[in-house]
Amino acid sequence: MAGRPGTLVGALVVAGLLAGAATAQAAPRQCTGAIGPETVRGDVVVPAGAACDLAGTRVRGSVQVRDGASLFAQQADVDGNVRGSTGSRLDFEGGSVNGNVESNSGAALNLISIAVDGNVRVQGGGTEVFGDGVDARGSLEATGAEFFDLHNSTVRGNFLARDTRLGSFFCGNTLNGNADFVRNLALLVIGSPAGECAANSVSGNMRVEDNEADTEISGNEVRGNLICFDNDPPPVGGGNRVRGNKEGQCRLL
Repeated sequence: MAGRPGTLVGALVVAGLLAGAATAQAAPRQCTGAIGPETVRGDVVVPAGAACDLAGTRVRGSVQVRDGASLFAQQADVDGNVRGSTGSRLDFEGGSVNGNVESNSGAALNLISIAVDGNVRVQGGGTEVFGDGVDARGSLEATGAEFFDLHNSTVRGNFLARDTRLGSFFCGNTLNGNADFVRNLALLVIGSPAGECAANSVSGNMRVEDNEADTEISGNEVRGNLICFDNDPPPVGGGNRVRGNKEGQCRLL
């Protein structure tokens, strides 16, 4: 019994040392160059205006890309989220993100052959968005992008392209939720087999509304409804296989 207070004090000291070590490990790592095939046990921060290369890197935490900074990730795996700030550039080729990918007023977001377990969201800033071979388990949403092209990708949640400024091509994608194309301001192509843009498959409804540029909708498979209203000019195309209803301007497509 007499030895217990000392044992308790010793245990508390050890616990304090372990807590301090954990805190030290959790300190963000500043990346202003390259990180190779190693494991980063905390977060990674790319300072404003800097460039960071992740090559075969495993990041146990999240990645924050500050204003005007660039992240180039090849075969990198991120356990947390990736967030880009104003003017940032996010480039991914291969690898995975277990959380969300978010670009807020960024300059560019390029996603090539990457798996994202969370959501992909682009908001404002005229971001240039390009995706090919993306596997997004959550939703994929872009609002106010400069352009938004998506090819040969799978989105397991809902999909949204809104207020795109310079045009969008959507070719050969599998969209498991609803797909909304709203208020886009330039050329919008949703499948065009004759124009070498493969048709898309949509499990939910496809809604095409209030777009202000030439729109083509061709060859797609829609298991829900195909709904088109208030587009100027009206959409063109055809050969869409729709299990639900074709409504509005898409009645004959």
